Amino acid sequence: MKKKLKEAYTLLILVLIISLPIIHLSYVIQLAKEQGEIRKLKKIVNESEELYQNRKIELENKVDLEKIEKEARIKLDMEVSNEIEYFKLK
Repeated sequence: MKKKLKEAYTLLILVLIISLPIIHLSYVIQLAKEQGEIRKLKKIVNESEELYQNRKIELENKVDLEKIEKEARIKLDMEVSNEIEYFKLK
């Protein structure tokens, strides 16, 4: 009985010694894959943020250009109307 129990424990220990590193290795491989995916996602997020910032700057510049263009038109219209008034008075 003691011998069978000892053999059972020995077998259990051998199974654990062999299976634990295999299980651990599978977890390590899975973790490495997930970290690789996380790196890819972070890269995509960074590229998206850069693109967003560039688009934001382009839109701000466009708004500024539109504002400048509008002011120039108003100024031109005022000059034209002043010239018209000048010639009307003459």
